[in-house]
Amino acid sequence: MDFTNELVQGMSIEPDNLLADTNGTSIDFQDCGPDIQLVALVGEADGSDATFDFHIEESDDESTWTDITSASTSQVAAAGHSIVTVTTFARSARYCRAVCDMGGSSPSADISVLLQGRRVSY
Repeated sequence: MDFTNELVQGMSIEPDNLLADTNGTSIDFQDCGPDIQLVALVGEADGSDATFDFHIEESDDESTWTDITSASTSQVAAAGHSIVTVTTFARSARYCRAVCDMGGSSPSADISVLLQGRRVSY
């Protein structure tokens, strides 16, 4: 597979130590089919009972965002270890962004989220 030409990929949440809920940057999937994949990488978490929930929002105009109800991961608890979680979902709007909701007492972790879709037009 020629990943450069066949996939649209983008870091919606750039690698960083997150300390609060975060909305990622939008990725333009105009040239892609409806199926998009979320890949979330979570480093060892700090904070008591730290949890991380990832879901996807979509938009036609990059200003009004709506949850994609089928686009969420199982809750991640990364105390003492690192985790990679992957989910595939169907979108209906042009733009998508990842959202990370954090729970627990003073949660933090090194987190990044990649979104990717297969290009159908070139």
